[in-house]
Amino acid sequence: SYGLGGEFQPHFDYFDDESLSAVNQVGNRLATLMFYLNDVESGGRTVFPVLQKAVTPHKGSALFWFNLNAQGEGLDEMLHGGCPVIQGTKWVINKWILEGKQDFEKLCPSDMYFPKQQFYLNKVR
Repeated sequence: SYGLGGEFQPHFDYFDDESLSAVNQVGNRLATLMFYLNDVESGGRTVFPVLQKAVTPHKGSALFWFNLNAQGEGLDEMLHGGCPVIQGTKWVINKWILEGKQDFEKLCPSDMYFPKQQFYLNKVR
């Protein structure tokens, strides 16, 4: 939760190689799903400075992004942060989807040859 003036400095949700080996045995953070739990009266946007995008939090909405490309490398363009809350509070829940055990073990028969690479963000459009 972020109170009045609360913010979250720009950061990446993925770990660098050194940090990853120290904290995680199930792989890096492949993707992030952020749920907005309330409306913010003023401020509190989630910003992606490299992409020059900002998202206003709305109760019941969610924001999804990939943190890694198909080769497992961090996507530097996904640098993000939380702008200061000017009025009210901001409540979010993050769900990080980890690399480990996310490979396709069984595909639906009709999708047997569907390239899984298409599920990864390779380029920002």
